[in-house]
Amino acid sequence: MQLATEPDVDAVSFRRLGQVLGVHPTAVYRHFRDKDALVLALLDRLTLDVLQRVPVEGLAWRPRLRVGAIAYLDALVEHPAIGHQIGFRASGGPGELGAIEFLLVCLQEAGLDDVQVVRHYALTSSYVLAMASAQASAVLSSGRVTAPGDRSWLGALVEQLTPVEAYPTVTRLRSQLAALRDREVFLTGLDLILDGIEAAAHR
Repeated sequence: MQLATEPDVDAVSFRRLGQVLGVHPTAVYRHFRDKDALVLALLDRLTLDVLQRVPVEGLAWRPRLRVGAIAYLDALVEHPAIGHQIGFRASGGPGELGAIEFLLVCLQEAGLDDVQVVRHYALTSSYVLAMASAQASAVLSSGRVTAPGDRSWLGALVEQLTPVEAYPTVTRLRSQLAALRDREVFLTGLDLILDGIEAAAHR
């Protein structure tokens, strides 16, 4: 998990583990059949850790779901070496199953019927996973870890937002675009999804 915090796509490897532990890299094969199994175990452990930190008592479904989604995004971005892979990986372990249960229960408490619960579960989880994976990938591409909420949404593209006559709207909004942070984008989308859930339950 410590290696996974490094902004390097190759940070988690049997070779690196062998170096850190002072053993031959092949020793890791006694515990994991390959790197894929190791990464899945790390992702599941990370998810389980997040679930254990999310307060359950005294929180209604919406703030509970919101807190959980933010904590999950932050955990994956803070571990970019594995976080960038979450969008297309499934561990089937207690962490992943616990996260599914957590989300389904929140949606039931929102007042959705079973069909709506399943559809909104798929929508919400897909959004959070995709955003977390994208933001973890952005950390890897920049090669540096920044504080949550301090990353520019446009990244290196910000430097190209100079006034250009052919793109008048980009030119007019360039300062706002440059100031946009990925946390703002994530929260805007998350709140829109939560609003949609409330509207569906009301209908």
